[in-house]
Amino acid sequence: MRVTVAPEIWALMFGFPLCLSWPEWGLAQEMSVIERLIAEQYPCKDLEGTQLGIPFDISVLQDVSLDGAEISLREDKVSATFAGRLACRTSDNAVLSSDAAASVQMSASLSLADCSIGALEVVLSEFGGDFGPILEVLAPVLEVVLEEAARGSLVQACQDFGAS
Repeated sequence: MRVTVAPEIWALMFGFPLCLSWPEWGLAQEMSVIERLIAEQYPCKDLEGTQLGIPFDISVLQDVSLDGAEISLREDKVSATFAGRLACRTSDNAVLSSDAAASVQMSASLSLADCSIGALEVVLSEFGGDFGPILEVLAPVLEVVLEEAARGSLVQACQDFGAS
């Protein structure tokens, strides 16, 4: 099974500059500025694979919510924690409609002096939707994938921030 996740979402959460082009689709609820920025990164776009020989594609963002965020700066060290939820679904053209959701908690610390990452953790929980049980089984693997994607994006965003 191949599962990839857009790494830009994690750099976005740390407030570094990203492309701001609002997608032409809308979500059912009114979103905060941060939720809107997360949605613009299409976080579900690569969530596809095969389970028990059956292909699935839940690459359309259904809902995004940011429940809380804390960012602090002490000398050259930025620390941040975020908690939220993402829900993805199949496209309108899918033969069978399906969805998946998970709560996401992330914490990280980053040195602005040398762009080194001191700590980084992603925890997935509270799985829902038709593919929720699959996400729950894959959570340890997905958390590592998300951490590695975030690590690269955060370092690159820090380097870009320092160059400006």
